[in-house]
Amino acid sequence: MSEGFRNKIDLMVSNHRLLKKLVWANGYDRYFIAMYFAQRESEPDILRIKEINRYTKKNTGIFSAFRAESMYFVSALLSTEHDYFSRFQQMLDAYKMLREAGFRTSSYLTAAAYVIASSSSGSEYAQAVNNMRRLFDDLKAAHPLITGYEIYALIAVIAVSSSDMSLVSGRIEYLLEKLKAGLSVSGKRRILLSVCGLLALSQEDPDLISIKFLDAAKLVRAQKVRLEFGSCLTLASICLLRNNAGEDIAQIIENEKYLKNFRGFGIFPLGRELRFSLLGNLLLSETNKPGIVSTAGAATHLIGLIAAQQAATIAASAAAAAVSSSSH
Repeated sequence: MSEGFRNKIDLMVSNHRLLKKLVWANGYDRYFIAMYFAQRESEPDILRIKEINRYTKKNTGIFSAFRAESMYFVSALLSTEHDYFSRFQQMLDAYKMLREAGFRTSSYLTAAAYVIASSSSGSEYAQAVNNMRRLFDDLKAAHPLITGYEIYALIAVIAVSSSDMSLVSGRIEYLLEKLKAGLSVSGKRRILLSVCGLLALSQEDPDLISIKFLDAAKLVRAQKVRLEFGSCLTLASICLLRNNAGEDIAQIIENEKYLKNFRGFGIFPLGRELRFSLLGNLLLSETNKPGIVSTAGAATHLIGLIAAQQAATIAASAAAAAVSSSSH
């Protein structure tokens, strides 16, 4: 086990304690923000995050998606920017173009705007938005019942990559058929579509990357970890960006036992699926597999990929929690 990985786990736990000062942030925000800064081997600047949060509220409408579930996470992302004012304006510009292109307002769309703003120059926004629209329309036509706003952030990552957009939707379709044939997908086809969007970024043969994911999924299930939105996207990212998914899964399971001993990371606050997601994302920050993602700037797009995944996971988790609480 990497000593650096264990140190990042300790830092994530420490960061989570610090983030209790963000009183109004939902619990999922705190966990993923703590993990995000642990990836960077740093502590969150609480005062700066609060400052950006106030700035966001001041410069957006009361019903803006920038004030939705992932507001504090977006503020945390911006807090790492030297000039957060400019980056936020770039996000607003990208978001406006996305809305004008017909995309629905949601937390997923703010994550998509972040990916575009952090990975493209202003002159490239229009092409990125056009790429997103083209891919979304292709997927919607093929899968009208399972293609929705929850995939916005992920197709933004594809849109800013150097992938051939004329081939991406076909690659996703091929991967989807492979995964459906090898994995029980009852009620989880939306999740599989997102997974295939991530795996489509791989330069590996689609048969090989699909087998890699299916084998990894069997290992995860054997450890009694549920394959839900967060854990599936984390697992897909590991298959995409790491060299040995089996070793990574073993390392995550070993460290899950360590992590759940800390207050706030045990059985009741977090399930195994979320602990798996947090630990898996920490491992992604140690990725040293250049060239596997077909992007112009691997480092920038890796950050965008992880940020999009986490923001989307937060939004999905928060929405699920809201539905659960309203049913009691």
